Amino acid sequence: MTSRATLDRPPTLLGERLSPSDARRIARQLKVLADPARVRLLSLIRQAPKGEACVGALIAPLRLSQPTVSHHLKVLHEAGFLTRERRGVWVWYRFQAAAIDQLCRVFKARGGFSRPGEGVQGPLTGLARPRLRVGCAPAGMARGRATMAG
Repeated sequence: MTSRATLDRPPTLLGERLSPSDARRIARQLKVLADPARVRLLSLIRQAPKGEACVGALIAPLRLSQPTVSHHLKVLHEAGFLTRERRGVWVWYRFQAAAIDQLCRVFKARGGFSRPGEGVQGPLTGLARPRLRVGCAPAGMARGRATMAG
């Protein structure tokens, strides 16, 4: 069952407490995206003509077997990242930008990721590593990007 907060505005990690069911749903989606082949599948389908593709068109670019590609597509579909439509003997998959957008909004907070008062002097200050900022594209774009902050 989807909570009202998920429908109107998804909970954010920093903006409000996540319910146990929201936390489980988000963790499942992240687990699905933790596989490089699945991330590549989303990219290939998003960039395909008309934003859709069937299994046969995805086997060669991934260099995986048809059953493996079909399994990954099923997992992505069950997580809500793809829709599918049967046309004759073929099943066509279409990228669902809204699912990625919603997942991005979970990690986005009005004030950014630092707690009030941390700012530049946060807990990682002094380490010889640049901070990695992850941004989510506006709704409809569904492309995250990471930039190095200085």
